Amino acid sequence: MSISHTIRIAFDIQDKNIIFKEDCARTGTKNGHACTFLKGTLTYTPTHCDRCHAEMKTTPL
Repeated sequence: MSISHTIRIAFDIQDKNIIFKEDCARTGTKNGHACTFLKGTLTYTPTHCDRCHAEMKTTPL
């Protein structure tokens, strides 16, 4: 079982397009609350925002 699969199960993350690597989790605080932060990579470049439907703009390098 991959680390990505284990993290998805443990944190109930539904998006299969996020990949997590070893040592991707850290603990910390946000707004005075204890939190676990996960760093993942999206496996594709979205064309628009799923929430507001704004088109993603790309900038040349």
